[in-house]
Amino acid sequence: MTHVALLRGINVGGTHRVPMPELRACLESLGMSEVTTYINSGNALFTAPARQGPANLRARIEQGLAGSFGFPVPTLVMPADDLVRIAGAIPDDWTNDDTFKSDVLFLFPELQGPDALDRFPIRAGIDEARYESGAVLWRVSRADQPRSGLISIVGTALYRQCTIRNVNTVRTLAAKALARA
Repeated sequence: MTHVALLRGINVGGTHRVPMPELRACLESLGMSEVTTYINSGNALFTAPARQGPANLRARIEQGLAGSFGFPVPTLVMPADDLVRIAGAIPDDWTNDDTFKSDVLFLFPELQGPDALDRFPIRAGIDEARYESGAVLWRVSRADQPRSGLISIVGTALYRQCTIRNVNTVRTLAAKALARA
């Protein structure tokens, strides 16, 4: 079964370096197969037996990453089908370009649930946010980005319970997952 691992907080500002070839090698050493990575922000697709659910895989991967790199790496693991579903929920006109900043906030299990959206400071007239099981889809114009509620959560406990990817990355990962099916 194909899964996706989204590593949180790596390769940002020169800290917590996790080179992608070393990430692939680490995952392979943990028994994952067909491991591929996409860009340097810690996105991996891999195959694991279906009996190994996301929680078990997450624990094994986090332990393996800490052992390999010497620091904890919070990792969200989900079936690739879930990533494809979330990518499909992104409105077609949501872009990540010079006009708009559009992101997917993937929620760690402790934050997931229908009330997840209520925890975020969505600023009326500035932010557009939607809940999709396992994620929050967020869009703000580049001009309004400094006033976005998303900026206010950086560094908070809420921020540490999600890992963020822009919509371009999510769509590409979903396409790669579909190509493996």
